[in-house]
Amino acid sequence: MCDLTGMPIAAASQRTAAMTKNHLKRNEEDAKTSTAPGYKMLRAMQDGGSASPTELKAINDDLRKYVQTLTKETREAGVIMLKKERAIKELAAQVEGRRRSVTNTLQLFNDIRVKDREVRERKAELRAILEEHERLDVLIDSAAVAKAGSSAAIMDRDLSFVKQRIAECLDEERRQQDRVSKAQEYRLSILNRRV
Repeated sequence: MCDLTGMPIAAASQRTAAMTKNHLKRNEEDAKTSTAPGYKMLRAMQDGGSASPTELKAINDDLRKYVQTLTKETREAGVIMLKKERAIKELAAQVEGRRRSVTNTLQLFNDIRVKDREVRERKAELRAILEEHERLDVLIDSAAVAKAGSSAAIMDRDLSFVKQRIAECLDEERRQQDRVSKAQEYRLSILNRRV
């Protein structure tokens, strides 16, 4: 059987054990050589309490300073963390705003594509209508040319029809006037006989 690295499990266990030993050894060396107040106190206690009261007081003062420094750094870290949180929230709001802008822009692009497609369809319809009109114009022109030869005969026929209608209208008017004048003459003759 092998671990995730492909090494046999027994070899992996040996390697892990060796790494743990090295780590502990490094921590012990750090504790012996460190000048941090906590390590000084540990070394003084490990020596069997052989530290003098002045050394202990110095260690105690160092520990107080160390605690004050840690407290100050903790407060500063809290302030920094709040600033970072605020900055992250602002960035998140900006990202959300940009996301909405991108979404709106994409929606507008989609709307433009739809309108472009509609325009292309309308242009195709318009082209078809124009082609139909051109075809009909050609038919009308050819029909007009064919009728141009017979138009003089049509005009003569129409002229004779108009003259005939005028004559009929005039005859009708004359007949009515004749009737009116005959009626007036008849009344005059009756009046003359009475007188």
